[in-house]
Amino acid sequence: MALLRTSLGNTFYEKKMLNNFLFCLCHFSGNSPIVYDGLVGGNVTFYCPVAQESQLEFLYFQKVVDGKSVFLNGYHSKPLINQLPNTEMDQNHTMMHIYRLNLSDSGEYQCYYRYKNAASGDLYEVQIYLNVTGRQVFNIDVCLIGVPSDCNVTCHSHNGLSGKRMEWNVPGNVNREMWRVLLNDESPSRDELVSISSTANFNCSVGEVKVSCSVDTFTSEIVSACNAALQFFLALSKKYRLQTQTSKKQTGNTSRVNLHSCTLNG
Repeated sequence: MALLRTSLGNTFYEKKMLNNFLFCLCHFSGNSPIVYDGLVGGNVTFYCPVAQESQLEFLYFQKVVDGKSVFLNGYHSKPLINQLPNTEMDQNHTMMHIYRLNLSDSGEYQCYYRYKNAASGDLYEVQIYLNVTGRQVFNIDVCLIGVPSDCNVTCHSHNGLSGKRMEWNVPGNVNREMWRVLLNDESPSRDELVSISSTANFNCSVGEVKVSCSVDTFTSEIVSACNAALQFFLALSKKYRLQTQTSKKQTGNTSRVNLHSCTLNG
């Protein structure tokens, strides 16, 4: 947490007028900001660590856009204009809530405040950095390919950032030669996000294979690929036998089943 204290008399500052209210913007460098993490579509709350027993003259938040400070929201005894619509100050005027986050909300922020009746007129600054990422959503398709000893698993990840890769996690002592990645795909989504998918083929002759997929620090549920394929095969075989017996009674003919259908897990 970085809390910087300085005297206006010894610090370079700019003066900007907003609705007849004078803002003094102090400039600092080489200080570690408070870092917040948020998800697209979610909310985040910025906090300025003020002394609760002291009354504030003002407290406001800004965002650095193209090297310039843009006013977002704040508190002062006089009305303030142009508050950002998706922001809200708390009742104690020490926190700002940002709602419905977008990727464009990532970046540098500043909080400035001054205590009322402060003898020195000191201005306090808190530097903030917000990192907004996509909310990863995973869907996994487990598909039986031809015979019960061969299985395709497709992992879909939605609402992620572009340029990311899907990683496959196969715990245990499964030989790398027993599975391979068949396809990687990426498609645009809303809010500058993308959906990516990857399909891997597993040889189920070694028995049960558990698998999950990851994008960055997000990981899907673990599914039992070969066990799911085998259960599907047995269920389909039972259905096939019943259909065949009925067919023989009615027509004397047998039917063939193409085992390429998929079941959905996760």
